[in-house]
Amino acid sequence: SAALTHDLKTPRTVSSGLAELLAEEDLPPAARESAEAIRRGADRAGQYLADLRAAAAPGGGQEPAAPVEAAGFAAGRAGVGRALCAAAGLTFEMETDLPAGLRFPAQEERLARAVDNLLDNAVRHTPAGGTVRLTTALQDGALVFRVRDSGPGFTPEALRKAGRLLYTGDPARHGPHQGLGLYLARRVAEAHGGGLELRNAGGGGAEATLWVPLEGGETA
Repeated sequence: SAALTHDLKTPRTVSSGLAELLAEEDLPPAARESAEAIRRGADRAGQYLADLRAAAAPGGGQEPAAPVEAAGFAAGRAGVGRALCAAAGLTFEMETDLPAGLRFPAQEERLARAVDNLLDNAVRHTPAGGTVRLTTALQDGALVFRVRDSGPGFTPEALRKAGRLLYTGDPARHGPHQGLGLYLARRVAEAHGGGLELRNAGGGGAEATLWVPLEGGETA
């Protein structure tokens, strides 16, 4: 995996740089839209490379845990979800009841990437006009992030296997590196002493719930 990410980094960087140069030109609308599509594709490729590096990292990464302000962290994830949904023609909803000043111990960058992966997975499998909802709450001594979409939901096979490295065998929710994103989210959650649960929500759609303990958390 390390060799693969190294080999792919240069072409991805070149593609991204050329797309940014094209965007600065006085292009007709159709060409400008194509340049923007190339840039978005290069950005997504960069995200996949980051996931591969994280999956290959011995011990899951060395970022030290530190107190993280829960409400601000949740707001950052909501910003990512809102941007992803806007680009895909979806409605984003957010529900939170986190008290101001609550802090919890976490490897913030890795945990942010894990929750963002759940949002990205939901967006990629929700038809245009649908809804993605992020709920954050305190439950049984844990900080919970729940992502629900209005897509086709998980097949029984996916519920058994999703979260394994590079699993993409679900025809209803098939997409590039689906398994990598869910695998990374599960791995990060478990490294924090928490977990990831996937299920089909009542009324349709898929629901992914990631939780981490508030153990050692504090209120400012």
